[in-house]
Amino acid sequence: MNPESVTHWMPRPADPAKQDPVDPLYREAVAAVVQTQRASVAFLQRFLGIGYNRAARIIEAMERDRIVSGMNRDGARAVLMLEVPHA
Repeated sequence: MNPESVTHWMPRPADPAKQDPVDPLYREAVAAVVQTQRASVAFLQRFLGIGYNRAARIIEAMERDRIVSGMNRDGARAVLMLEVPHA
């Protein structure tokens, strides 16, 4: 492939209508993470009895919602909330 013929790919803005639905266990997961101050995929797998992919999606949603930080260089995440949000 000729590098000059490759166009630059730009992601399209997210369409709110096509965003992933909220996982039914999301609120329970947030409560567990905030109360224990432990934010990891493995923790959610054990606590909620779910698989890796689902736990990873929940952790990523928490990162988007600023409940947990992104991974540091060691792969750990900080919990950014001290209390469970009430809504």
